[in-house]
Amino acid sequence: MATRTAWSGDSGYLFATPVSLTAASPQATRKKRAVELQPGSASMASYRKAKEYLISQGHSDMAVMNAPSTFHLRSYALSKGIDLVKVKALEESATEAALSAKLAEQHAIEMQNAAKEAAREAESASLAAQAATERVESVRDSTMESSVTRFEADDVHEVSMQNTPITAVELESEEHKTRLTLTQQQLEAAEHENLAQAEREAALESQRKAEALEKAKEAEREATLEHARAAQALAEAQEKVIRERAALGIQAATRGFLQQRVYYKAWKAVVTLQSLWRGSIIQAVYRQLTSHVAVLRAGGVFTTVSQSGKKERFFCLSPDYSLLLWCAPSRQEKALRGQLTQPNEMPEISQLPVKNVRTC
Repeated sequence: MATRTAWSGDSGYLFATPVSLTAASPQATRKKRAVELQPGSASMASYRKAKEYLISQGHSDMAVMNAPSTFHLRSYALSKGIDLVKVKALEESATEAALSAKLAEQHAIEMQNAAKEAAREAESASLAAQAATERVESVRDSTMESSVTRFEADDVHEVSMQNTPITAVELESEEHKTRLTLTQQQLEAAEHENLAQAEREAALESQRKAEALEKAKEAEREATLEHARAAQALAEAQEKVIRERAALGIQAATRGFLQQRVYYKAWKAVVTLQSLWRGSIIQAVYRQLTSHVAVLRAGGVFTTVSQSGKKERFFCLSPDYSLLLWCAPSRQEKALRGQLTQPNEMPEISQLPVKNVRTC
C-alpha cells in the first residue's frame, strides 16, 4: 500500500494528512469502468453531464477530455474549486422548476380548452334559443292562420245559413252550437299553452347561454392566473439558480486563492531552509558540532563553570559512545584537566575518577 502526503489547510496553516492509496488490479479496474460506462446507465449519464458541464465552463484540456471515469472528473473539478454535487443539485432544481412551469402551462392550456368548450356550448345554446324563438313564431303564425280560416268558415256557414230556408235554421239544434263553442275554447287554450311552452323553452335556453358564458369567462380567468403564477415561479427559479451559481463561483475562487497562499508559504519555507543550509552560518554551526562530536569521541571533556565555582561540571562520553556522563572531580583533577588542551592528550575515560555519574 502506497502512502502520499496531502497538504491542506486554511488561513496559512499547513497540515500533513497521510492518504493511503491501494493499488487495484488492472482487470478489476477495467471491469469496473466497463460497468460504470455501460450505455444507458446512471454512471454513464453522470459522467457525460459532468464532462459537458466542465467543457461548457471552459475546462477543455487533456485532463477533462481523456478522463477515464466520473471519479477523475470530480477530482479535477475539486482541484479547480468546482463542486459537481452542488452543480448537479442546482441542475435538478432548475429541471424541477421547468417541469412545474411546463405542467402549469399545460394546465392553463386545458383551462383555455375548457373555456373554448364552454363558449361552444354557449353558442349551441344560443342557436337552440334562436330555433325555439323561430318555432314559437311559426306556431303563432299557424295559430293566426287557423283562426282566420275558422272565421272565414264561420262567415261562409253564416251566409249559407242565411240563404237556407228558415225551416233549416230552426232545425239546427242547440247541441251543435255548444259543440262549436267548446271547440273554439279548446283551440284558444291550446294556442295559449303552446305560446307559454315556447316562452319557457326560450327562457331556459337563454339561462343556459348565460351560464355557459359565465363558465367560459371564469375558466379564462383561471387560465390567465395559472399562466401568470407559472411564469412567476419559473422566473424565481431561474433567479435562484443564477444566484447560487454566482455564490459557487465566488466560493471556488476563494478556495483557490487560499490554496495558492498555502502552497506559496510551503514553497517559501523550503526555499528559506535551502538558502539557510547553503549559508555560511549553518555551515559554521555544522562544522562546530562535528568538531565537538569528534572531541568527545576522542575522550575530550567539556566543562561549564558557574560564578561561585561550586557547581562546575565536567562532561564526557561513555566508552561505547551511548551515554553523556558528568562528574564533580577534585581540584587536582581540575588542574590536570585544565592543562589538557588537545584531544589526543586526554587520558582514558577509565582513568578518570567519576562520581555521581548520571545520564543526560
